[in-house]
Amino acid sequence: MPRYSPSRWTGGGGDPKPPVHLEGEYRGTYRLIHEEGAGDQWRESGGVWMSFSPDGTYEVRGDKLHLPPSGSGTWEREGDDLVLDDTALHTADFDWTLILDGRFQLYGEGEGHIRLRQRDMDHNRIHELELRPLDR
Repeated sequence: MPRYSPSRWTGGGGDPKPPVHLEGEYRGTYRLIHEEGAGDQWRESGGVWMSFSPDGTYEVRGDKLHLPPSGSGTWEREGDDLVLDDTALHTADFDWTLILDGRFQLYGEGEGHIRLRQRDMDHNRIHELELRPLDR
């Protein structure tokens, strides 16, 4: 099982606070950032829709096939982190390490916008989502 770290990252401006209200529908961008030593990086990105329900369930759908893979499961706030537990059935035709699962650092970006970030240390990459609410 891959090791994940939420990577205490501030996004370049102070110490953002997580949003008080997470429930709702969001639209935004998913980025997979590959780190290849000596500071070299390459990125893949695509549009994403994500929903967090008050009952602690979530859904995610990527605009590009498997970037990120569609999924669903449960979510839980733990301090400044968001823990996703993907319980969806998946096919075997893609890299399952791309499934959004585990502990993410959660940042409030103002006006209800949120950023989720997870460092995948086993694969030298970062999963990052920038999301804006659809109803605000």
